[in-house]
Amino acid sequence: MRPILPAGVKPVLPVTRVVFFSAACFATIAGIQLYLLTEHTDQSFAWTIAQPLSAAFLGGVYWSGAALFLATLTERAWSHVRIAVVAVSAFVALMLLTTLLHLDRFHLRVTALPPLLAAWIWMAVYIVFPLLLVLVIMLKARAPGPDPPRVAPLSPIVRYAVGLNTLVCLVVCAALFLAPTAMSSVWPWPLTALTGRAVSTGFFVIAAGSFQILRENDWERDRVGGVSYALFGFLQLLALARYAGTVAWGSLGTWLYVAFMCSVVGGGVYLSLRTWGPLDAKTLK
Repeated sequence: MRPILPAGVKPVLPVTRVVFFSAACFATIAGIQLYLLTEHTDQSFAWTIAQPLSAAFLGGVYWSGAALFLATLTERAWSHVRIAVVAVSAFVALMLLTTLLHLDRFHLRVTALPPLLAAWIWMAVYIVFPLLLVLVIMLKARAPGPDPPRVAPLSPIVRYAVGLNTLVCLVVCAALFLAPTAMSSVWPWPLTALTGRAVSTGFFVIAAGSFQILRENDWERDRVGGVSYALFGFLQLLALARYAGTVAWGSLGTWLYVAFMCSVVGGGVYLSLRTWGPLDAKTLK
């Protein structure tokens, strides 16, 4: 059993749980639209994604995000959910910017009701949710209480690995966002300006979460990210297998992508096995 948190520790407020649960529901629905209804985004999603792997990639991002939000619902200390707050804040900010840059591609003026509704719900979510995040952060800043003591700091080798992961994801994110069509020549599947920037948000959220893992420097505080991280990598590898016929298997970039996603799965499984059980500082190093 995990140790009981000391009295007076800054808790997770009920409003935070409501926001996270609502976000998990939205992410689950978006994942269904993108990962399951991959080839029907013209009728079921906020914009049409012609390349199924781009849709499936984003669906994997949303489903792994839903897993992250659900994991936070088991936590009681604010310090144990900060990773989720940082990660989702990064994702929402970059996805909102991507939306505004490509507003003409969204189904905001179509006549068919399902895609029209999906587009306006998308806009509402990405306008309202940032405000809710600000509210959550402000309420936490005003709440009294310290963080609980660190149970088991990360070992140097783990910190180096997480730091490398952060750097790689930032570089990939920047390249995809700033030069999405140019990246299409080395990416495993074709990208447009919109899909390239949308895909960049997936790497940005990993970079932000990994950076926060380094800041927290504690296995106990970092555990909510384990299952989500492993699920992200697994869903991306599954998507490649599902649409193998559209993948540029002869490209070096494809195999680097596969290697990265395998490392994501391995890292997520390792983090989960180490932290979702009895914690021992000696065995976690």
